[in-house]
Amino acid sequence: MTQTTPIPFADPRWRKEAIACAIVLLLGCVLRLVDLQGVVHRSPDENTYASQASEISTHSGRALADQWRRDPSLFQYPSPVRIGYLYPLSWAQRVTGNNTPSTGAFLACMASIAALLLLGLIAWRHLSPRMAVYAMLLFAVCPPELMMARRNWMECCTGCIALLLLLLCLECLAQPRPRAWLIAAGCCAGWSITVKETSMADAALLVILLCFVLLRQKQWSSLATVLGSTLITAAMGATWLASTIGGTAQVIDFFRQTYATELTTPYDIDYQAGSFVSWIYCIWVSDPLLFTLAAAGILLLLRNRSRVLLWSLGISVIFLALPLFSAHRLNLRFSSLGFAPLCLIGALTVEAAWRSIQSDPMATERRWVGRFAIAVLLCALAIDYLSFRERFVRTDMQDLSIRMVLDQPPPF
Repeated sequence: MTQTTPIPFADPRWRKEAIACAIVLLLGCVLRLVDLQGVVHRSPDENTYASQASEISTHSGRALADQWRRDPSLFQYPSPVRIGYLYPLSWAQRVTGNNTPSTGAFLACMASIAALLLLGLIAWRHLSPRMAVYAMLLFAVCPPELMMARRNWMECCTGCIALLLLLLCLECLAQPRPRAWLIAAGCCAGWSITVKETSMADAALLVILLCFVLLRQKQWSSLATVLGSTLITAAMGATWLASTIGGTAQVIDFFRQTYATELTTPYDIDYQAGSFVSWIYCIWVSDPLLFTLAAAGILLLLRNRSRVLLWSLGISVIFLALPLFSAHRLNLRFSSLGFAPLCLIGALTVEAAWRSIQSDPMATERRWVGRFAIAVLLCALAIDYLSFRERFVRTDMQDLSIRMVLDQPPPF
């Protein structure tokens, strides 16, 4: 596994790449904002999050939990244990004076834009500035991400937190290693316990990877700092969650009832069930460009064994496969944490192709082939975005469940 020195953000040698990243970030903002107001029908989960946050603003988190205890049928919807998202949403509703799902959709849009920026920072610092441009381009037009950025769902927020934690963990392994990075990484991981179950899984994975590297390097002080800050923050979050819901036993019971309900909910059975092959096809058809480039990038990893790419591959594989291990959970929203890291793998393919073109000894041919390759990439990205408009926006698709995705015509 290769170890590289992080690239400074203000390095003048990469001015063109910095301008390109700024343009891609602006493009990503525009693409997300332009479709934010075009939702016709809100999904049940969106309405649930909005009503939960409104109940917290009006009464309290305990009153919200009491509603679920009185009516067990509500467990077919998201339970109120995700207070790390519901409380910020309730604060946003107070500030805007709007308790409709559009407030949460705006938060999701802003979180997706922040995730695009964080992805660029990760690639710039720990891969190369050119790969930062490629990764941001792939993420800027990723159809599932654009879909989630226009809905009042948690996935964009959890994705933003996951990328922030990945960046912090990678910075913890850079030299010099300031203690502030170690504490920040631990606090971010510990806080994930209050957000969502997928956030907890991602935090656990990254903390394990970080601690494994520190253990191999015999960095005992750094290891203790990360573990200590993670455990303290997780304990604080768990205490807050228990006091809000009504005790630790109540929190455990909420989780148990939520997962038991999925076995009998008609929507989960009819729309979120399928075979392994159909799930793989669903993943590919959601973004053919990204997953085709990523498949080639996995082969290239045999030569380029950088830590950030191997970690990204591990995160992507785990979260794309995770729905297969849960009954009736074949939904791209539950795999959302795998998309951004996969953009780094896809960027490796684009970078390898560009280097192959630049290695041509004929300068004239290299120039024209390079221009043609750029035109092909831009056309592919444009088609990817148009596919999102055709399949997700114009149909007003209300979820990313396997049946809803596969019922639409294949992307052109």
